[in-house]
Parts: sequence; C-alpha cells; structure tokens
Amino acid sequence: MLAVLDIVMTDEPTSDGDFWRTQETSQIYKSSEIRPKSFSGLMDPAALKGKRLAVRPFYAPLDDPCKHTEAGNRVRYADMIDYIRHSPESIHDLPECVEALHSLEVARKQDLGSGLDEHGCDAVVFPTNGDVPRADAEEVVSSMQHALRDGVKYSNGTRALKHMSVPAIKVRAAQTRGLEAANERPACDEESTTLQKEAGAITPHLLLPDDPLSVDFPFSDDLATFLGLVPDSEDSTRKHLAPSYEESELLMYYLDRIFPMQYTHYSNRKWGRGWLFWLLNKNGPLYKAALSLAALHKHSLMCAVNEDLRHNDVLLEYHTSALRGLQDFIGQPQGDAISKDDEDFIEVIACGLALISFEVFRGGKGDWQPHLQATTAIMKTMNLSRLVFHASGRIESFISSSARERRGIDAALSFHAPVLLWMDLLACASTGNVPFLPYETWLQMEGFDMTKIMGCQNWVMKAIGDLAVLEERKVSLKGQTEVALLDWIRRARKIKNELEAGTEGLDL
Repeated sequence: MLAVLDIVMTDEPTSDGDFWRTQETSQIYKSSEIRPKSFSGLMDPAALKGKRLAVRPFYAPLDDPCKHTEAGNRVRYADMIDYIRHSPESIHDLPECVEALHSLEVARKQDLGSGLDEHGCDAVVFPTNGDVPRADAEEVVSSMQHALRDGVKYSNGTRALKHMSVPAIKVRAAQTRGLEAANERPACDEESTTLQKEAGAITPHLLLPDDPLSVDFPFSDDLATFLGLVPDSEDSTRKHLAPSYEESELLMYYLDRIFPMQYTHYSNRKWGRGWLFWLLNKNGPLYKAALSLAALHKHSLMCAVNEDLRHNDVLLEYHTSALRGLQDFIGQPQGDAISKDDEDFIEVIACGLALISFEVFRGGKGDWQPHLQATTAIMKTMNLSRLVFHASGRIESFISSSARERRGIDAALSFHAPVLLWMDLLACASTGNVPFLPYETWLQMEGFDMTKIMGCQNWVMKAIGDLAVLEERKVSLKGQTEVALLDWIRRARKIKNELEAGTEGLDL
C-alpha cells in the first residue's frame, strides 16, 4: 500500500474535470507540498508511539448527536428541463456554490482543526470495512439492506473523509501498466525500490465491463437509490427474475386489497385483470410502484397499532425504483423514444398513476403534482386514434399470437386513460389549474365510459373541467371588454343547464 501511495500521490499537470483543483475558494495543496519523500518511511513501528487517535462516534459505536430529518422524494421534471436549457458554463457558477465551499471549510476546521486540538488528538481513524454481507442478501430484504450499508457494500473510504468535510477522491484499482511504469521510475532509496518491485509483481483483479460484480449504482452510498438487480438496458433479463417471497407477498396484497380499494367500480367482466398482472410481471417501474403502494398500506396499518414504528426503508426503496424507471423513460432522446403503441408506454402511464396514488395516500400536499404533469404530458403524445381504437374495444378480429398481447395493451389503455383523466380533472379543485388533457374530446369518444371504472358519469366529469376553465377565465376578466364578460356569463349558464339536465336524468 505504501508503494501504491508513492505512485498515485503525485502532482498532476492538468486539472480538467477536477472540481477541487479548479475551484478558487478553498486552498488545495499540491501533493509534493504535503507528502513525505517516500511513504515507505512510515513503516517505522514506533511511528504512532505516544500518538492520540480519535474515532468518530458512529464507529465506536456510539450514537451520533448529529441527526437529520428525512425528506421524501420531490421530483421536479420542469426544473430538470429548465436547468439543461439554461445550465451554467461552469459548475462553479451554480448559485450559492461559493457560500457552500466556505461553509465546508468552516466545518472542516471545526472537525479536524479545533476539534482535534480540543481533545488533544493527533489524527482521526476509521475502519476500512464495517461488516460483510449476509449469505441470504439476495433473498431477504433486511439482509439486502444490510449489504447495502456504508462499509459493507463498499469499504469506508472517501465518504468517511467527506463526512469530516475533507475533499477526497477514490482510486478504484491500479492498472498493471501503471505498476510496470512505476518500476521504471527512479527509486528514492533501496527500500522503496524493493517495495516497488514487490508491487509490480502483484496482478490485480480488474473487473471487466460485463463482470456482474462491476455493476456500479449511481449513488451507491444511499439505499434509496437501489434500483434492483438488473441493469436498465437489459429489458429482456428483468422479466425472468423471480421475485423474493416478501415481494410476492406484497404483490398479492396489491392485487387482492389495494387495487380493489382504489377502483371499487371497476368491472372485470370485459377485460378482467390479466392485463394488470401481465404488466406487473414485467418487473419494471410499475412493479416497484405497486409494491410501494402495498408496503405503504401495510405499514400504515401497523403504525395505527404501534405509533412508535419508524419509517420503513422498503417503501423508499420501491418508490425510488419506480421513480427511476419513469425518469429514464422521460429522459430518452426523441429519436429513441418508445413507440406509443408499445407495451412500455402503457407501463409508464400505469407507473405514473401509481406514483400519484402513493403520494396522495402518504398525505403529500403537492408531491403528486409533478407526477401528474409528467404522466399527462406523456399521454398527450399518443395519437388520438389509438385511444378511440382502445376505447371502442374493437379487437375481436385479431386471431394471431400477437393479438393476445395486443389485447392486454388495449385493456390497459382502456383502463388507465379514464383513470388519468379522472385525476387530471379532480386536481383542478386543489390546484386551481385547468385540465392538462383534452377532456371534452375524450369524454365524447365512443366507448369512453368513466362510470365503469370510476363510478362517475361523463357529463359530471365534463362539468368539473368546464368549471375549472370558467374559473380561470374569471380571473382574467378584469379589464376586459363587455363582450368578454357576456361570453363568460353564457358559458356559466351552459354549465348550469347541463348539470340540471344530467341531474334530472338520474334514477334516484
């Protein structure tokens, strides 16, 4: 290890892509200014004699007094797009970047400067490895969570230093070519030459790109970003992974209790629920969203009995997995976008609806709105003729093997389009916005019946949308002409007449 440090801790001529060496707020010393002539000199057995070493409380183990308040995911799709369009030329131009670096410097001096002096310590130490994964980590969720903890999935390295506000980078693996080149460098002394030769004789295990052990998670230090065991690019592989027992239990809980509770008026006579199980069996974002809903409901019931139960990390895991799947779909380049007739399009619509339900059931006041905006935006890209085709249910002429799968797509769209429109229209009451979807056109289409799914007749839903539009026009009436005011009154009377006519036709 000392020989490796002699190799890697050298001055670099360029700073391209290095945040810390390009920022100008905090002083970063060159390696040559702070490193010893040779790290092999640290092999002195008496080097640490008389030194006082500090250990952070959470490694002791002791409770860390520094707590944090957990916040739910808040995905702001519009802000993502706006940032891409108006991104700064440099990362250092981001708002409050300089202030953040100043705060980081203050925290570092407090943790490693005055903090060490106050306790009379010479250095801070931490364990390289905190634990090893359990044998059933791929089968039991609790074991999987343990395997993903800091110090288990990855060794405690730069993250431990960053918690003390120390800038740090990771050296993943030494390339054989780099070790060979190191052998050709001039030796500082005879001892370092021997160490470098021994290092050159080591053949490191380099993970190839297709090595299953080399899967790199985007934010590996946080369980919330665990997205399953399958790479996103291998859609065919994900379909064949057998779920764990706990996932199977949650899946049946969703099918038996959550879905019927959400859609009490849905009739199985025409389409059944085979299309739902088919989409869930794809093990995609909808699958994770359904599991998150089931886990949320079960957890809520348990909390009703025991208020001391803490937040369930499984909820966050499934919910974030579903979010990632939806974001991946939205972020695809236009040229690679999935065909609007494809099953994945329907799956993403269904996933969006499940995420909306999750946020609403969890009690979120506004977290559901970005999901609604994104899902309606995706749905609006679909050709209207496809929706007419699905709503009418004219699929009996298909007899090929692909017809059965097409029937599943038809059934899924015939179900989810009215549900999405229902959410879009009801959202107007709480947001004050007009509907995103063309509700008038949809509600007049043949076969588009809200009653069979949501239990509410089309004319009622149309009135809700009309009232939202009328309210928006009322706000803009100030300063308008008399003609605009009379037009607004005419529209209001029309809505009133339609409501009265619909009410009279009810069989009460």
